[in-house]
Amino acid sequence: MELYAMPTISAAKTILQLQVIPKFEKSILREESVKMELADDERTLAAVMEDRDTGVEFPANGPYGSYAAWIDQLNKEIKTGNGSLERIEVMKAELLAAKFFLENATEIPA
Repeated sequence: MELYAMPTISAAKTILQLQVIPKFEKSILREESVKMELADDERTLAAVMEDRDTGVEFPANGPYGSYAAWIDQLNKEIKTGNGSLERIEVMKAELLAAKFFLENATEIPA
């Protein structure tokens, strides 16, 4: 038993073409910038940890109160970056499925 009315195939194709596919493509285009940000965060984390481990004095005028807070923030940013890359991979699969649907789906006779 359906709890909601399904759109027609042609209505679904229109939605995919005008709304879904452009959104996916725009998000996928961000992949390289996300990778660059992630690499930068990982380099920064390594440098901060090295400074902490070698006894470099924590900068007094920095935005973080301690090395631990700085490292915690960098780990959060790295986790977010990895999550973004995972979502982009899902969007690539969804884009492939949407394009396949556009090319192959036909109206189902009532």
